[in-house]
Amino acid sequence: MNTVGWGGGALGPLFVGIASKYGSKPTEMQNMSDAIAWCGAIYIIGSGLMLAAMYFLRIPSTIVSMIRLPSEIVSMIRIIIMILVVRIVERKREREVGIRIQVVIGVIV
Repeated sequence: MNTVGWGGGALGPLFVGIASKYGSKPTEMQNMSDAIAWCGAIYIIGSGLMLAAMYFLRIPSTIVSMIRLPSEIVSMIRIIIMILVVRIVERKREREVGIRIQVVIGVIV
């Protein structure tokens, strides 16, 4: 999928440029719109193929059950997630307080 992503990112603009210049629609804008839509369709097809490969090549559950993370690593991951959630909530509150202060100052002025 990484190859598809990088290849599409590199060749997508080239394809869109050629399709917009030599497309079948009367204007370049219409041709470019069609080309971008086709690029999106290609990505959807690629993700469908990736999901199919994941389904058909899945690891048997016995092997997955043998792979276990040590409890220390799991605890560290939980702590990191909690810290990130707290920071997100704090930033949201700071934005809300900042908006309230601006409204109060606007009312006073």
